[in-house]
Amino acid sequence: MDANIPSENKNKVLAGVAYLLLFLSWIGLILDIIIYYSTKNKYAKFHAGQACFLELVIVIIGLVLSFGTAGVMIGLGTPFAGGFSGFYFYIHIFTIIISIIYIGLAIAAFMGKDFRIPIAATLLEK
Repeated sequence: MDANIPSENKNKVLAGVAYLLLFLSWIGLILDIIIYYSTKNKYAKFHAGQACFLELVIVIIGLVLSFGTAGVMIGLGTPFAGGFSGFYFYIHIFTIIISIIYIGLAIAAFMGKDFRIPIAATLLEK
């Protein structure tokens, strides 16, 4: 069955899957690193690299949001902690936005569209 699929399509699929793997968080990051170092195709390698960069940025932002929320709740004490559930609202909104970005990037990669994540693309081209 693989013999019937053109190489170009396989690379588009691999590039798209690199972004979908980000839904697995650290496991997806590890798999994207494996894709980055194991593939020879520039298109798939570039998108796997961008996916790794994006996941690292997302994890850092997520940690800042999580620790910020916990710090506010601990600082104000438990009687006031319930009033700060709004911080969790922002974390959920952040998660929804990131999910939309992952899906959008995956669709674009599946379609073979060339797009660049500004800092990641510059680093990958060096």
